[in-house]
Amino acid sequence: MKTIVSVVAVLAYAFSSRAQLAATRRADPVQTVIAAFDRVNLVGLGERDGALEDSQFRLRLIRDPEFSRKVNDRTTPSIFTT
Repeated sequence: MKTIVSVVAVLAYAFSSRAQLAATRRADPVQTVIAAFDRVNLVGLGERDGALEDSQFRLRLIRDPEFSRKVNDRTTPSIFTT
């Protein structure tokens, strides 16, 4: 009986993980990042050097009205030259 319960638990976990993964793939990335602030205080975004898509995503993110309602502070890296 324990074996059957264990198998059922593993299958339930596998199917729920697949469902969560499928839902994540369909979700709007901007809304996904904004929703992350409901769970944590700090969200970091990586970036590929010179990638236009990364810049466009950041612009979509900061222009979303929900972003300014949820996020208190934001920082951006800068390059210092002499």
